[in-house]
Amino acid sequence: MVLMRRLETISDIVLSGFQLSLYSMNERPLAYWYLARVLEQHLTCLDEIIEGLPSSMPRFEFQFRARYLTALQALSLALFAVTVKTMGCSWERLRLNFLRRYKWAFMHEYEDFDVPPVGHPNFLAFTTSCSVILQDKEFSPAEQAKLAERLLTESTTVPGRMAGPWTPDRMEFVLKMAEVCRDLRRLPKSMDELRTWDVGQLVWDPDVQPWFPVMRNRS
Repeated sequence: MVLMRRLETISDIVLSGFQLSLYSMNERPLAYWYLARVLEQHLTCLDEIIEGLPSSMPRFEFQFRARYLTALQALSLALFAVTVKTMGCSWERLRLNFLRRYKWAFMHEYEDFDVPPVGHPNFLAFTTSCSVILQDKEFSPAEQAKLAERLLTESTTVPGRMAGPWTPDRMEFVLKMAEVCRDLRRLPKSMDELRTWDVGQLVWDPDVQPWFPVMRNRS
């Protein structure tokens, strides 16, 4: 549970950067990539907990969270892939931006511990992922958006969707996220299509959606 709290906090930090419009165009790919990595670790923790729970409301709640985070991860991966082509500065400049943006992860106090910290960003892993995703002929940003929409829509009907007195707020939030995914189904269907796809169609406006972009001329 402590590890999950740590990963939740890191995810909140990354997402708050979008909400506060802190990221430059060159920083968005790294932020979405990092968020997807953290969510992968978070989902691993949830899987281990769910496996040991009987059929009950706590199990349903954790299953709801796992479904929601899987959708969030799918959308993050899609936008990482699409925004990679917007990076217009050198790797050295990106590395300096990385160290500045995530300076909390490189505090010297971490050196006092023998166990390496969990969930910290890794710039070398990011650069490798950029090369891999651009050459991945099987990856489809549009399909990732569709997957996220399906998972979020299902989350409004499955057991565990309740959150006490906050049920209506949770459902409203999830349905709005599903609408964002529906809009982003117009992302490129493949990485080959991305080569000629106009990324300028994506608009980041925290007053409309705090974490993810919307498409111009929304249908």
